[in-house]
Amino acid sequence: MTRRGVALTVVGGLGAVVVAWVTMGMTVAGMILLATLVFAASARPVVGNTPISAGTTIDPRAVRRYREQHPGATITDAIAALQR
Repeated sequence: MTRRGVALTVVGGLGAVVVAWVTMGMTVAGMILLATLVFAASARPVVGNTPISAGTTIDPRAVRRYREQHPGATITDAIAALQR
């Protein structure tokens, strides 16, 4: 499942919790919330993580320049490129 699919599934689950709470009560809403939390905890993370080597400092201005030169690049992409 893609990151977008995971995010949409979690948001949909939270929406289902609200609907279930209003229509079916707190018990059903709690079960749906628990299922949503288990899914979110076991799925791939939506936000990427870029490991930064110990002792490495990243200049925010360099990240900004990289993103200006590469439109569409994320901050994570810029940090990974600057570490190479």
